[in-house]
Amino acid sequence: MKYSLSTLAMVVFTGSVFAQDLSAPPSDSVEIVVPEMASACELAEPPAAIAVDADYDTLVAAQGGVKSFQASAEAYRECLDGVRDSPDLTEGNEIALNALHDQSVDLEEQVAGRFNEAVKAYKAANPN
Repeated sequence: MKYSLSTLAMVVFTGSVFAQDLSAPPSDSVEIVVPEMASACELAEPPAAIAVDADYDTLVAAQGGVKSFQASAEAYRECLDGVRDSPDLTEGNEIALNALHDQSVDLEEQVAGRFNEAVKAYKAANPN
C-alpha cells in the first residue's frame, strides 16, 4: 500500500503548524498547496513494527523491509526535488514540498529506530 499524497499532506500540515520557525514566518497571504506535479511522487508504506522478542530470521527479513522502505523514501525525496525544480512554484508550494520532505525523513527515522530497538532487544536476549 502506498501513502496517498493527500493523507501524508494532511498529517504533515497538521503537525507542521507547531514546527514552523516563528522568527521568519511566511506572509499571511501565503496559501500552502502541494503542487499537482508532486502527485507522481509515491512513498511506500513503512514496514510493520517488529516484535520485541523477534528471532534472528525475523530480524533478517525485517532488515530487508527496512532497506526497501529507505530506498523508497530516498526515491520519494528525489521525486520531490524534481518537482522543486519547476519555475512555476509559489512560496506556498515550496513550504508544502519542504513539509513533505521532512515528513518522509521523520518516518524513515522512526522505521530505522524501531528496527534498531528490535536488534538491541535481540542482542540483549542472545549475548553470544
